[in-house]
Amino acid sequence: MTVCNAVKMLHVASILFWIGTLFVLQVLMHRQYAWAKQSLLPLLKNLYFKIDLPVMFIAIATGGVLLYYNEIDFKAPWFHAKMTGILCLVITDIWLGRRIVKGKKFYLPTFVLYVVSLTLVLGAIYMIRDKKEEWFKKYIIGGCEALIPMVLP
Repeated sequence: MTVCNAVKMLHVASILFWIGTLFVLQVLMHRQYAWAKQSLLPLLKNLYFKIDLPVMFIAIATGGVLLYYNEIDFKAPWFHAKMTGILCLVITDIWLGRRIVKGKKFYLPTFVLYVVSLTLVLGAIYMIRDKKEEWFKKYIIGGCEALIPMVLP
C-alpha cells in the first residue's frame, strides 16, 4: 500500500468518524434536556473536545495533503459540492461546540445544517463514483478486461 492510499484511507475514516460524532453530539444534546435527572454536559464536553475536534482536524489535514499530492480538477462540480459540504460541516461543528460550551440545549437549525452538509458530501461522493468505466479499468483483476464491454452498457 502506498502512502497516498494510506492517507486516503485515514481521510475517509476520519470523515466518517467526524460525521458520526456530530450526529451523536446532537442526539445527546437533545436527550440532555429530555432526561432531567442527570446532566450530560460533562460527557458532551469530553466527546466534543477529546474526540470530535481532533478527528475534524485530522480530516481537514489529510484532505489538504490529498489535494496537494493528487491532480484534481478544481472546476469539477463534485469538488465544489464536496467543499461546500465540508464547509457546512465545519460551521455545524463550531456552532455545536459553542452551544455545548455555553450549556445550551439542542437547536433545530444545527441539525438542518448537518443534514444539508451531509447531503452535499454524499452527493459529491456519488458524482465521483459515477465514473464506472474508470473504476473498472483501474481495479479490475487481471484477465477480465474483455468482460468490461459486457458489464457496462
